[in-house]
Parts: sequence; C-alpha cells; structure tokens
Amino acid sequence: MANGAGGVVILGLAGGALAALTGVRDPLAAEDKLLQAVLMIEPRLVIPVPRTLRVNDRTFVALEIPPGLPHVYAVDGRFLARSGTDNRPLNPRDIRRLFIERGEISFETEVAPGATLDDLDWEAAQDYAARLGALGGSGAEEALLKRGCLAETPAGPRPTHAGLLLFGRDPQRILRGALILAAQFSGEEMSDAFRKQEIAGNLPAMLRKMEAFLTDHLSREVVVGRSMARTEQHELPMEAARELVVNAVAHRDYSISADSTRVLLFRDRMEVHSPGALPVPMTVPN
Repeated sequence: MANGAGGVVILGLAGGALAALTGVRDPLAAEDKLLQAVLMIEPRLVIPVPRTLRVNDRTFVALEIPPGLPHVYAVDGRFLARSGTDNRPLNPRDIRRLFIERGEISFETEVAPGATLDDLDWEAAQDYAARLGALGGSGAEEALLKRGCLAETPAGPRPTHAGLLLFGRDPQRILRGALILAAQFSGEEMSDAFRKQEIAGNLPAMLRKMEAFLTDHLSREVVVGRSMARTEQHELPMEAARELVVNAVAHRDYSISADSTRVLLFRDRMEVHSPGALPVPMTVPN
C-alpha cells in the first residue's frame, strides 16, 4: 500500500471485507503486531499510529497508509505492491518508474543514451550562460554542468535528458514523446474534423511555436469600447493559456515516451493534458 495509493489495514476482519466481522480480543497485541510490521519496512515508514475501532460491539484495529508517501519501500529487500488481495513483487521497470515518480531518482538528470555534445545547440547554451553571469561559471559547458544539463562520464561530459530538452537540436531523436500535439475542434467534442499540428524541437522552440498556434486558433470575440471602436480579443486570456502550456511541458514526466503533451481547443474550452502523475507529495485532494 505504501508503494501504491495508500489504504487501510484492518485487523479483525476475517476472510475479507465481505465476510463476517470477528474483531480482535486484544487490541494492544494487534497494535503491537502492526507496529512490528511497520518496523520491518525500509526506509522508515512514517505513518499515523494505529486506531482502535468499535463496530457492533466488536473491536478492530486500523492502520492508515496515506497516499503520496515520499519514498519507495522494501521488506527483506523486496519491493512489493498491493494488487487486489495479493502482494505482488514489482518488476525492475516498475521499480524504476516508482523511484522517478517519487523523486528518489531524476530522469531529467540521467545521461541521455546515445547523445553527444554535438546534439546540443551551443549558441543557445552560450547565450544562456551569458545571461546567468557569474552564476553560470566561466563558460557554457560549466554552466550546463552546474545546472544538470551535462553530466560527467568516463568518456567526458555528455548531455542529460534535461540538456536535450532545453538545448537539443533535435531532442525527439532520443526523447520520442517530447512533443506537443495541438489540435483545434470546431465543436464541443472530439470529431473527425479538426486542425492538428505536431510541435517538436527543444522546449523554448516548442513554446514559441505553441504560442503562435494559440494566437491563430483561440476563439476571438468582438468588443465595443466606450468610444464605440470595435476591437477583437481572445475569449480565453492568452496569459492564462500560455501559463497552462508552460506548466504542462515543465512538469510532465518525460520518461513516458509513448505519450505527448496535448493541447486541445474546443468551441467552449481549452484542455491541456500532461503525461505522468502528480509529483510526490502532492495528491489531487491536497
């Protein structure tokens, strides 16, 4: 449960939730068993203390596992997840994804396989280093190393995924899902009639192209001012639309290669879809 969306462990519920309620005879012993189980987990699992419940004159002990926990947890060296009524071992791919989702490792700062220094736009990197001034160090390469866009390897500095995303000449050669799919539909639902644009390049280039798409395709309305002059303005504030897109590309999970950021314009609304889960410890309720 700690490696998933949380849940509640209840001692005294015989045969599952649909069976008869049996209760526990010794709540203190049941609490002790739960706490012993918690102490077996690595790293240390910090959760609320067990609660004693009374239902129909029977006593139960409940232990809540909250969602959005900050680590990936193991018991006896095994990484497990709850699936229905079973505990299933996580495979290496699921473990890596969970580590990324919970911030234990960073996909962005990993060296991009197959990428070389020639994959970066060094003119843009030099402009960036110049804007940083003293914070950037003595040159573009040092600035990119400090900012996690380059990483030292036995073969010398190599671009990270972040370096490709920010300064890559063609990031999609390696990060195939690092795209924005923009589409405009004429009605309020998806249909076969739409205008579509697949926006590629590094993040600054994609944001410029996306802003041009929004300028051209967001619905406009005519406004009559006090002087009776007629002006056109977008029905949705361009500042808000731009901020939504910036947040989507900045915070999406780029380790998901099978999906892209999607911006969908309908007659009555704008939708922005950003691949990946919320960064821990954020959850939808909080």
